[in-house]
Amino acid sequence: MPKGTRGRATCSIESCDGVCIGHGWCRIHYVTWQKHGDPLYQRPGPEERYWAKVNRLGADDCWLWTGSTMRDGYGKFGVSHDDLRAAHRYGWELAHGPIPDELIVCHRCDTPLCQNPAHLFLGTSQANTRDMMSKGRARFGRGKGAARDANGRYTFQP
Repeated sequence: MPKGTRGRATCSIESCDGVCIGHGWCRIHYVTWQKHGDPLYQRPGPEERYWAKVNRLGADDCWLWTGSTMRDGYGKFGVSHDDLRAAHRYGWELAHGPIPDELIVCHRCDTPLCQNPAHLFLGTSQANTRDMMSKGRARFGRGKGAARDANGRYTFQP
């Protein structure tokens, strides 16, 4: 029995030896009950929390992230208290497994909030830049290796 608890009742939750503070529960179980309505509430795992923040529509549609976002417009997801990731990268890992160090997760649909695994693919940063420039999505003017074509659009020149 913890020091200073002699004669005090313990928590009524099985396998908990905490000192009873109210409703027959220790502080941890009492506060959990206040917040969630259940003293035995367990936070859902990361996969369940991730999918709860994705608006899944049809198989060919973009599945938009409804959670918080980063400054660059991509979704962000806290896998744990010390593991914050880009949401589409976590979604890729759920659907396909680990991402090799030299590759990034790209969007076929060019929608940063899209989480549909069918719209995501792995590629190099260079290939992603080529894709961006070929679609006329370069936001920062001419970059290294970029040139204008006859229509005034930037094209990538390796």
